[in-house]
Amino acid sequence: MTNILSLLVKYGFRFPGLILATLLFIVCSCDPNDSVEFNTNRNDNTFEFSQSDSVIQLRTIREDSIRSDEFTKNLIGVYQDLTFGKVTASVIADIRLPANDIELGTNPVFDSLVLYLKYSSADGYFGWLNDPLKFNVHELNERVYRDSAYYSTATFDTKPSLIGSWEGRPKPSDADVIRIVLTEELGLRIMNASTAQLSDDDDFYEVLNGIGIIPEQISPTGSIIYFNLEDDSSNMTLYFRNDTDTLSAIFQINNECARINTFQHDLTGTVLEEQIDNPTQLYDKVYIKPLAGSKVRLDISSYLRKLSENNLYAVNRAELILKPDLSLSYLSKIPSTLLLLKTNKDNINYIIIDRYEDYFDGIYNPETGSYNLVITRYIQQELVHYYNDKNYVSSFDLNLILPSDNPIAADPLVLRANQDTLSAILKLSYTKLK
Repeated sequence: MTNILSLLVKYGFRFPGLILATLLFIVCSCDPNDSVEFNTNRNDNTFEFSQSDSVIQLRTIREDSIRSDEFTKNLIGVYQDLTFGKVTASVIADIRLPANDIELGTNPVFDSLVLYLKYSSADGYFGWLNDPLKFNVHELNERVYRDSAYYSTATFDTKPSLIGSWEGRPKPSDADVIRIVLTEELGLRIMNASTAQLSDDDDFYEVLNGIGIIPEQISPTGSIIYFNLEDDSSNMTLYFRNDTDTLSAIFQINNECARINTFQHDLTGTVLEEQIDNPTQLYDKVYIKPLAGSKVRLDISSYLRKLSENNLYAVNRAELILKPDLSLSYLSKIPSTLLLLKTNKDNINYIIIDRYEDYFDGIYNPETGSYNLVITRYIQQELVHYYNDKNYVSSFDLNLILPSDNPIAADPLVLRANQDTLSAILKLSYTKLK
């Protein structure tokens, strides 16, 4: 009927007779006593639909090192508390020559050499801003390379004497910088460098391999501060004068520079250490400490094995629902994203098959107070494995982590665990096939 009416609208005004003939056909063809019956072979009892909410087992385990070069932000500081222990975040970087050749002029005289570190943002920190921090700047005895892979436990050879130090209470903002005065010796070394050394980056490494910014704990708690080292405001500036002018040369920390974060963790005497040392015991809270501290292992193998013992199922939807524990009031910033990875026996992480699907999610929802991760395809694969092979054991473990970058954050996460359906569950909707 819709098609006929469409034709009338399109051609009716050009062919008036068409309208009359069509209407007569419709009226004569309709019988009010006609009944239309659609018969199908569908039997609603053929498929058996089920839904279950199963409490899953979560355990805190130690995180291995993570790749930590060229982060979108770099973290520096020391933080410590009784729950999560101590973490120290340091930065190693090389420094590039100014975009334009350095012209010292006639009778140049050194004024100062200053390292500037641009804060990432006003909320770019974790910890207590009232606690003072101390940043020590060391000179590298070795080169670092932009195209090499570096990990969070890497160590670097630095010269014993400092080339600069800053102490104070950090004040993160969207525009400000930390200003660290470097030694006159380094400034004069740069000014006395050869023309080649001041015009080619590879030759400049003969003057300065790079720097390490290593924090020193000077307060009981402290903080981790986020910096944007690729911003133009992050640089090393040489101030000098000559016979005609007062000048400056800006040495860059840009996207061509190696920038490496290293993290050291001390879990001595903490609940994290207790849980890691007792892997068979289940606790009502588990802990994810970012920056390669700790992660949470998720175990659903026994549930999937039992489910697939006698039947094969088509999974309509499989959703992990994870709820933060908010009993630690100082953890006011809940991490925005939670990731689920699978890890092989060599501790190499892989994404799961659902990771880049639009439905995967993993973003904290303040309205539901939970992280939801939809892993339908992964669960379907596992159920088929268990059904086909009664002795099947996965080659991978499932681990929950906080992203190591983009976003990067030092805020830890506590999850409710191993209690009831208000803690951590796998919500499964499935259809029996066999």
